[in-house]
Amino acid sequence: MPPLFSSLARRLALWNRRRLHHRHRSRRRPYADWCRLYDTPSPAQLAGWQAAVGDAGGPARADLLLLADDDLARGWLPVLRGQLLPGWRLLVLAAPGQRATWSAMARDEPRVQVLDDLAQAHSRLTGPQAAPWCAWLDADERWRPHTLLALLAAAQSAPGVALVYGDEDRIDAAGRRSDPWFKPDFDADALWALDAVGTPAMWRSDRLAAALAQPLTEGARRHDLVLRAARNLAAAAVRHVPGVLAHRLAPPARQAVAAARAVQSALDRAGVAARAEPDADPAAAREGLVRVRFALPQPPPLVSLIVPTRNGLHLLRRAVAGLLERTDWPHFEVLIVDNGSDDHACLAWMAQAAAADPRVRVLRDERPFNFAALNNGAVRQARGEVLALVNNDVDVLTPGWLAEMVSLALQPGVGAVGARLWYEDFTLQHGGVLLGIGEVAAHVLRGLPRGDGGPAARALRLQGYLAVTAACLVLRREHWDRVGGMDETLAVAFNDIDLCLKLAAVGLRNLWTPHAELIHFESVSRGRDHDPAKKARYLAEAAVMLQRWGPWIAADPYYNPCLSAEHDDFSLAEPPRLAR
Repeated sequence: MPPLFSSLARRLALWNRRRLHHRHRSRRRPYADWCRLYDTPSPAQLAGWQAAVGDAGGPARADLLLLADDDLARGWLPVLRGQLLPGWRLLVLAAPGQRATWSAMARDEPRVQVLDDLAQAHSRLTGPQAAPWCAWLDADERWRPHTLLALLAAAQSAPGVALVYGDEDRIDAAGRRSDPWFKPDFDADALWALDAVGTPAMWRSDRLAAALAQPLTEGARRHDLVLRAARNLAAAAVRHVPGVLAHRLAPPARQAVAAARAVQSALDRAGVAARAEPDADPAAAREGLVRVRFALPQPPPLVSLIVPTRNGLHLLRRAVAGLLERTDWPHFEVLIVDNGSDDHACLAWMAQAAAADPRVRVLRDERPFNFAALNNGAVRQARGEVLALVNNDVDVLTPGWLAEMVSLALQPGVGAVGARLWYEDFTLQHGGVLLGIGEVAAHVLRGLPRGDGGPAARALRLQGYLAVTAACLVLRREHWDRVGGMDETLAVAFNDIDLCLKLAAVGLRNLWTPHAELIHFESVSRGRDHDPAKKARYLAEAAVMLQRWGPWIAADPYYNPCLSAEHDDFSLAEPPRLAR
């Protein structure tokens, strides 16, 4: 297809995608209606929690630590008295102006104790009367009647659990609910940008007490607390209870400067060479997010950028120019994998590019198109200790994209790193990959406008996913070799997803970063899979993925079962898939 018609076709596709995106959003069920239908625990669910917790008599099961610095905190006492599980003790750190009120309340409610400072709280959490579990309460949050019961049931679900947490939303003075935050399972990497645990959260008391042994960072106390108590937890030590268990009376107040100080302290304690700073992106700054810049080794490693292509000169020339001219990484090679190009202009340009720049090599591979085989063959000829898979239909936006991705890929335990990719109209094309949406997987929040962070700012912050797209993917060569590269039986679809899942299966974490940005023209050089043969191949490859990775496709830990398995825009599931 000539470049002019190709451009028109892409623009028409983008217009249609935006139209469908807006139509779907307009047809969403209002959250209040969804809550009425799906948000009340069933009698069986309540009975299951009660059976897990057992007899509620005897000593308190949970200590609840409340910082009461304004009148708003007083609303907690009726909330706690309404809990289905009465085994709690409220430890109140009351500001001077609140102390008399809380002391009077404590005389009427023996489960309330007024403390002088955090040091005294630490003593209570480690003393002989300490409950096994403890929660940090904010003045502006409120728990639902079944929250304590649900959290303690999850806490006792397996030995070694150290943290349990649930989902949250907003509530106004009239009781109207909005802005649900349906969280993924525990993601330690997400903690660098914000407190990704949120409320409600219940901790082993000894772990919370250890975190309170030193003063918390003013302005980011909860974030600091989570970094101290959870950053080094294994996933098996954390339980996430899907479903809204707490309401906030106001949005969480994130102070990026204070949070950056807390994050920097956590990095220093862990011995990680990195710098934490408030995220300067305007949308991220509005959310109070933190950006961490991880240090790079000196000298920097050689990175092999692998770019498969067949003809498509107008795309390839732009992509390679971005790699060579707008990438500030000092030590890389570009391997153009020519999959049987027959356009003389394209062939001439590739030869000229290789002759003009010693960083460029052209590898001829005339086999029938097989994306996995092309990349495997190129890796065998690559010289770099770091590999970057790059489509021929991308264009570099941020010069530091490769430094950002390599700095993450070199962190201990990290497998693949994905980039933030935009359509040419600057709506989101790739913000990570979620399994179980559609036949196998889907890109996160496709079509989201630039500047819109999406739910809980997920399009704006570093975080983990099971998979990222190979349109722009960076990983260490040793990890590629460890899992055997790409599966060549997956010739076209899902080979990158399969690669990422193999990395995850050996215990590596795959990350997505918004700080590496490129435009992706999305498969325009290969075309679409509309003919029957291509459709049959696609379905066969999808069947392989379902057979190989069925449990993860059925329940992606980076996605919440209260969210839709039919749409990639974090729509609400109807009904939620809670029995997973």
